[in-house]
Amino acid sequence: MLLSFLSTEPFANLLSELKGMSEPEQIAFVNEVILNQRELDRRGVEVPEGIIIQTSEFEALGPDLFVVRTFVRSGLNVNITFFPEMFLPEGERSSNPLTPTNQVLRAEAGS
Repeated sequence: MLLSFLSTEPFANLLSELKGMSEPEQIAFVNEVILNQRELDRRGVEVPEGIIIQTSEFEALGPDLFVVRTFVRSGLNVNITFFPEMFLPEGERSSNPLTPTNQVLRAEAGS
């Protein structure tokens, strides 16, 4: 259910809008659009029951932009976390292999 939601065209369009924005612009966009139910409705983003979009911070990885979460069963949830660096142009991303973006990219590449 979570991946199906993240794959919808309206949600993918939100992610596309984040690309190329500076981190302050990204934070404003998240607060004004992604966390705003009225704006999501206006853009055709239908968040299914049981899925939550929220902000949080993982101390080990640094602040994130937002998290999309669903609860699988009592005490177990699945989170997809979006970090600011993920949406920066490739040349502006950190070269540090421990950044969240590079961890994701390495996982996708199978390394």
